[in-house]
Amino acid sequence: MNTNSVTIDQPLPLIATVIVGAVAIIIFNALPVIMGVASDSLGLTATQMGLLASLELAGIGLTSVSGLFWIRKVPWRRAVLIGMLVLAAGNVLSIFVDGANTLIVVRFFTGLLGEGVVFTVGIAAIGDSRNADRAFAYSIVGQVGLGMIALWSFPYVAASLGFPGVMGVMAVLALLTLVLLPWLPAGGEKIETSDKAGQSDVAAGGITTPLIGLFGIVIWFVGLSGIWAFVERIGSEIPLEQTTIGMLLSLGLGLGALASLLVALVGDRYGRFWPPLAALVLHAIICFFFAGKLTVVVYGALVLLLTFIWNIGLPYLLGLIADSDASGRLVVLIVSAQALGNTIGPLVAGQVVESRGLATVGVSSALFSIMAFGVIAIFIYRIKTSIVLKPATGNASL
Repeated sequence: MNTNSVTIDQPLPLIATVIVGAVAIIIFNALPVIMGVASDSLGLTATQMGLLASLELAGIGLTSVSGLFWIRKVPWRRAVLIGMLVLAAGNVLSIFVDGANTLIVVRFFTGLLGEGVVFTVGIAAIGDSRNADRAFAYSIVGQVGLGMIALWSFPYVAASLGFPGVMGVMAVLALLTLVLLPWLPAGGEKIETSDKAGQSDVAAGGITTPLIGLFGIVIWFVGLSGIWAFVERIGSEIPLEQTTIGMLLSLGLGLGALASLLVALVGDRYGRFWPPLAALVLHAIICFFFAGKLTVVVYGALVLLLTFIWNIGLPYLLGLIADSDASGRLVVLIVSAQALGNTIGPLVAGQVVESRGLATVGVSSALFSIMAFGVIAIFIYRIKTSIVLKPATGNASL
């Protein structure tokens, strides 16, 4: 195939981009188990767990902010090659670390120079699709699908090989993705098509509207990552075995993958404005229930609902932000917004847990969801009143 003519709306490039992005962000989707295994291996406190999760995700976010300046200038395949090699090296180095502070530093630079580079390229490529809602939905299917496998398998790997075994598996995954490089889009300036005519927020309201949407993602992910980082610890206090918790979380992400696949198949047939708002309301309710008395059945149901709901609303929100960005540069800040929320969330949750106990992390996450609802409602209102978004008609044949 002529790799210079590769576009994200072709099936193989879309699949390759989805897989590469899923491997780059596996740290978040498998976060509960990875944090639990690291805690058991190194004896981490709740604050140290929060720092470990937050600083790696902060590194990802910092790189994506810098993407504003390089994402349309550097060859994407070369960037992914370098990023994946750094990611693999960081995972291998983590195997030989025996202290919490050193591990935190290693994981920060792994996120900054490895995961952040690869995931930023992936988001920019997905955002170039003629049907952003559907492309982001497929991307999330890949992310949560791989996360599901990781949540199910990592506890068994850890039981035999400990934290080094988990890091080793992640290093191998990073290296295996290098075979997909020829099928990744080459990069360059975003090409506007007739499908996107009328979608530009630049003409109607500058950069303000997409930035409001990005701020809404930050607040949403503060609450989401806070509960997600400690959901394994919540289950362990019921008490449940780590393998059982891993299985439940894996099933939850499986439902999340089905939710995003449903979005990909349905598209905007029933509207694209209301799903993010509905997801936030339901997310707040679910988080409040995490603060109550939990049984195995209740805990399992909450985990399944949490992952299903967030993966219904998120693709539509990401698609709306991408469509409002005519330049194709602001879309990389989706990574920054998620990473900033993911950085703040575990830190806040760690402090809440240490001061008030595990149950209250559900309340704090619910409150952030309510705040996010208000911001995203403003974002959607501005789009509906100032821009007529034409439904995207192009799609990859998947």
